[in-house]
Amino acid sequence: KAMYGLLEAGLLWYDELCNTMTELLYHKSYSDPCVWHNDAKSSVIIYVDDLLLLCKNIEEENRIIDALEDKYKKVTINKGDTIDYLNIHIQRSGDGLLVHQEPYYSKMLKDLGFNPNEKQDEENDTLPYKNNLFDIDDDSPALSKANEKTFHSIVMKLMFPAIRTRFITLLPVTFLSTRVLHPTEQDQNKLVYMLKWLNRNRKGGVFIGPENGEDDMKVYVWADASDNTHWDAKGHSGIVIGLGKKFLCPVLVTSQKHNLTSRSSTESEIITVYKATPNGVWIQECVNEWGYPHDHFDIFQDNVSSIIKSHQGHKAYSKMAHMNRRFFNIKEYLDNGKIKMPHCSTTCMIS
Repeated sequence: KAMYGLLEAGLLWYDELCNTMTELLYHKSYSDPCVWHNDAKSSVIIYVDDLLLLCKNIEEENRIIDALEDKYKKVTINKGDTIDYLNIHIQRSGDGLLVHQEPYYSKMLKDLGFNPNEKQDEENDTLPYKNNLFDIDDDSPALSKANEKTFHSIVMKLMFPAIRTRFITLLPVTFLSTRVLHPTEQDQNKLVYMLKWLNRNRKGGVFIGPENGEDDMKVYVWADASDNTHWDAKGHSGIVIGLGKKFLCPVLVTSQKHNLTSRSSTESEIITVYKATPNGVWIQECVNEWGYPHDHFDIFQDNVSSIIKSHQGHKAYSKMAHMNRRFFNIKEYLDNGKIKMPHCSTTCMIS
């Protein structure tokens, strides 16, 4: 009954908020029910009872705030050159915005009581992991139940900023997340190494906006795979989706272990493109709705064989027929012109 009451109250609050947005001449996004737009390209993003206003001018911002205060009486306003939205700090920086989570890291490390004095002994301190990240020692002792719970908790806390603002940590966090059920001392050492790196490199995030000059507002996708990477012969996908080819404002960055074992590098690349395509389509729909229409987006691939096979599809009973659903899903988007798949050399693959 208590949970039902909370759900009912939440739905009532959302209905009231929707009515308020309609009265302000905003309409709900077709691609995301938690985003509202008006015809002047101002937008309101809703996450439960936290709203982020993206307004063309101060007058529009004040109009929305006045309407909310009139309806709900007490509204907490967070504005200025730096705002905190859901533990994500959005800070004005030059001609753009710096999105970071430095306070989140500082609080997490403080809560853990993590403040090592020793200097990290490593030749390359630019990355939060060593070259042996994917190595698994079967003889490494398992952690105690208490340490296992702590290990799991820390990895999940690190996942939050890794997928939003600190993409350099995404690879080690993704790997460690596959080890949370039965972590060993070896896994714990990798986690401690990463925490030491974070302790010295708390600053860092995503810059949104061109450094100089103009850029386009088209969607670009870099989809790359590393075949036979993990101990169980499964591959790993890296996907970067962003706006603007010249400066690239990242919208979605993922690093994931494959959930099936591929037979070749071509299959690994196809799996990655298959994962990237629906996300690219959704982001393109959002950008089109925001007022920057374009009829297709590019998925960059560095595997020529994958590009050829994506355009061809595969006949039944061929050696790659088991991949048909993926092949023909991608081919359908290629045939109707929704996506294009230009070749990109491996050295230029951002993902």
